[in-house]
Amino acid sequence: MSKTKQIIAAILAILGIGGGLAYSQLGGSVPGLSANIASSAPAFSVKKDAARMLFATSTNCSARIITTQESAIRLTFGDEMATPTPTSGLSQAASTTVTYDAAIYGCGMMKVIGFDANADTSITVVETR
Repeated sequence: MSKTKQIIAAILAILGIGGGLAYSQLGGSVPGLSANIASSAPAFSVKKDAARMLFATSTNCSARIITTQESAIRLTFGDEMATPTPTSGLSQAASTTVTYDAAIYGCGMMKVIGFDANADTSITVVETR
């Protein structure tokens, strides 16, 4: 192999390793690799009039999975985000399971409040690493 080809191969190898490290530092799962359940909680109540913290800030989550039951919820992401209210935050519909990838939503604090003004609801949560 010529000297030029060796240099190009070395540069590509360094970029490949560095690119993989940069991707994992964003917090998301590397495509094609499995993630482990880091924490989960049994179904718990979410009130329509009181926000609740779902997750504290984590340094190495890959995703957070939330399943709603009978009513919709509102969520906020990150330590700097305001507390969700029935009229602010990201909505998740009733009877759904959504995976919030850490590469998009981060691993910061996550808060929840019930969306339906007439009913409390229950949800289950899982964090993967």
